[in-house]
Amino acid sequence: MTDIIRRVDTTPTEHAAAAPWLESVEVPHTARWLFVSGQVPPHVNAEFSLEDRAAYGDMEMQTRGVLLRVQQKLKNAGFELMDIIKMNVFLVADEAHGNRPDLVGFGRAYREFFGTVQQPALHARTRIEVVRLMNPAWLVEIEVVAAKE
Repeated sequence: MTDIIRRVDTTPTEHAAAAPWLESVEVPHTARWLFVSGQVPPHVNAEFSLEDRAAYGDMEMQTRGVLLRVQQKLKNAGFELMDIIKMNVFLVADEAHGNRPDLVGFGRAYREFFGTVQQPALHARTRIEVVRLMNPAWLVEIEVVAAKE
């Protein structure tokens, strides 16, 4: 990320404390762009089938796994997490959380990657609740847009 990419936080909300983001990001026309398709959780427990929720873990574990995949895709293209300017997050309701997405679990994993001392840069973000993802065991899918000079 360079100083030319301007991160603007015009209206912080009470929700931003749990998983911070920015209201807007300005990118110069000279920036290099990268669009990363939706990344899904890795299969972390081979004792369970690919369509069993236990194979991927809870929202926190799934979010952490997805963000690690996003980080690797960025790295492969010469980008870093700090270069993300926009993130779309698709969350599935979980019966273990009152048939709502586990935003607390999502936020715990998210804060390991964004708004930290090591990686303070934030981005614009949208969280969307969906009925289900392509695999019924997945609770989260994340796509990002990154830009840098």
